[in-house]
Amino acid sequence: MEHIERVLLSDYSQMKRRHCVSEDSDLETISEDDVLRSHYLMADYFYEEDDKFLLFGIKDYGLLSSAVNRQNAGFGGIQKWSSKYQKMATLFYGIIMNHAFHDGNKRTALLSLLFHLHKNGLTPICRKDAFEDIALKIVTKSLSDYAKFEKYKDSEGPEINFVADFIEENTREYSEKHYSLTFEEFNRNLQKHSVKLKVKGNRNVDVMICNKEFNGQVSEEVVFTTPFHGWKKQISKKVSEEILQKAKLTSEYGIDSEVFYSGANPIYLLIENYNEPLRRLKNK
Repeated sequence: MEHIERVLLSDYSQMKRRHCVSEDSDLETISEDDVLRSHYLMADYFYEEDDKFLLFGIKDYGLLSSAVNRQNAGFGGIQKWSSKYQKMATLFYGIIMNHAFHDGNKRTALLSLLFHLHKNGLTPICRKDAFEDIALKIVTKSLSDYAKFEKYKDSEGPEINFVADFIEENTREYSEKHYSLTFEEFNRNLQKHSVKLKVKGNRNVDVMICNKEFNGQVSEEVVFTTPFHGWKKQISKKVSEEILQKAKLTSEYGIDSEVFYSGANPIYLLIENYNEPLRRLKNK
């Protein structure tokens, strides 16, 4: 977030402090902050376009919180939406219909859904405008235009169940790739995520997470130690996977192989891949 336009970063930070935006989530849900970051990162991506996404920011925090909390709705300890696809669907639907942001609600919903899929290790297999189409059907309350919607009409929450099945049918699990790198190359990628390797003695390296403190100083936390045979030696698949897990640089934390090895921001990567549908939703 620190690299976005200053005006956007300032507004994001102000909104987060003012509303005490929650970062709470689990493996199948995303947080208020995830949705908020998606909104501002998208605003930043399109900032140079003619309209400059002028109406960015939260219009009603209560509506944002309500949309996010739909994922965990329930009564008496029983969740209303039990599957990860239902949780994705109800959040997607909620962001679109609640209009919590001044502008870009459909785009924020789509990008949040893509990030939600990414966090759950899923990738779309449909044409890129399919989710754009369903977002517009939700806005216009015309999901019944889909022939398959008929069988959901008598269910509880027909819109959510239909969208959930749509998501499930149009996604698949992605496989993690392993890239053969030397310790030196691997360390270079780690440093992009505030993690580094530090030689300990002659035959080990510490995996250290670098945390920036309020006073500007950087503290280093050792989270793992592994055998080391030299910077030019290839790091094994087992060791690299152990390091990434300990450093929380895995798909369950929003960082898959493509993100880690390419150095791309996961949300920026999603915006890039879905640039055209997101752009078209600006004018619909």
